[in-house]
Amino acid sequence: MIVCLAFASMAFANGGNTTTVDQAGGPNTATVAQSGSGNDIDVEQDATGANTADVTQDGNGNDADIVQDGASNSAVVVSEGDGNVVDVEQTAEGANTADIDQDGDGNKAIALQDPTGNNNLTVIQTGTDNSANIDQNAELLNYAYVEQYGSGNENILAGVDESVGPPYTMIDADEPAIQISANSYNELDVFQQGSYNEIGLYQNADSYNIADIDQCNGGNMLVAWQSASSGSNYLDVDQSGADSAVVYQNASTGNNSAIVSQ
Repeated sequence: MIVCLAFASMAFANGGNTTTVDQAGGPNTATVAQSGSGNDIDVEQDATGANTADVTQDGNGNDADIVQDGASNSAVVVSEGDGNVVDVEQTAEGANTADIDQDGDGNKAIALQDPTGNNNLTVIQTGTDNSANIDQNAELLNYAYVEQYGSGNENILAGVDESVGPPYTMIDADEPAIQISANSYNELDVFQQGSYNEIGLYQNADSYNIADIDQCNGGNMLVAWQSASSGSNYLDVDQSGADSAVVYQNASTGNNSAIVSQ
């Protein structure tokens, strides 16, 4: 069934669930709940005002794509199933907020936030193979909080260039969790608990960068790059297991502080 309205389109299918919602104008609000086996949700919102999307999936093969472009964006995605994939892209004149909660087997979260204001992201994953891909680019501040529970957790693979050699092992800028702040600061908090945990981090701020990383149980790997043109860098890492940590910090006028406990 297809229902066409002015500045809006909605498509629904039952059984192997598929829902598509397009909205323009604004403010826009979309609330979608699916319960089934092969679920797919696609929400696209384009508003002069605020966009709000609330998506819940309870099934087996879930996929959710949300694209928001407005004065301010808010997205909440809850997936409870087997093979979940969430892709959130937010572009705003003001602030972006995204909350992703995945409880299943093979979870993957992709979040791209690009506003003129602030970014706020929370990702919580429970499963056997968790992956969180974070890209934040704000005029002001970026904040991301990630919790991963499983046997193999990745907060973005760190592409390591061994040819550079220690202690200047490089991060592939296309691979790690990326936070870029033009006029303020970046903050990232990550907690990983599993048999194999991996984090790649790139922070570039005008003011200062903060990262608090906890990796528990098993083989842990961290590659972190922090650069502050007018402030300081702070990194606190706690690893338990067979651990590897490579840290690069560059503060032009401030201080560099790195605490690594293994």
